[in-house]
Amino acid sequence: MMRIRLYLPSIEHKSGKLLLASVIIITLVLGYLGYLYYVIQDDKTASFNPSKEIAQAETSLTSVNSVSRYHGMHQYDIVAGVDDNGEKGMAFIPVTEGNEKEEVIYVTGQEITSKETMQRLWSDQCMSCTFIEIKPAIHQDVPLWEITYKDEDNRYVFDYYKMENGKRYEVFRLK
Repeated sequence: MMRIRLYLPSIEHKSGKLLLASVIIITLVLGYLGYLYYVIQDDKTASFNPSKEIAQAETSLTSVNSVSRYHGMHQYDIVAGVDDNGEKGMAFIPVTEGNEKEEVIYVTGQEITSKETMQRLWSDQCMSCTFIEIKPAIHQDVPLWEITYKDEDNRYVFDYYKMENGKRYEVFRLK
């Protein structure tokens, strides 16, 4: 009795090539996505070192604790640190293209409502809200605290308060 093969070697050979081609394509796509991620992250933080230098040269900051980016009408690097006396401060450095030079806005810890105080005041006003984060912001040269949260209607909310006195400046609610 003759035995019948259940598969053809040519079919098995083609499926191996297909598998190899798939692995190569997936590897290339993942490599490209990794490269894009690296380039985008590098571009986001490329201005941080120059902003640190500007903050230390044009303000009383001598030590830098953190640098963050704010995207509003204009981009700003926000440099937080301390001066020689240990006083906290924040410098708002405009991120500009080319040789444009804009004014650095500097506020000291004595001139602002603290982050902790703002969060406490906010939580007293919105007890049924889900807090997400609080971070510094700036709009039309006014230093602000941006408090992000979800309200009782499950809307994503950006609430802005003036750093100098903690009064509400602006609010955006997204559905």
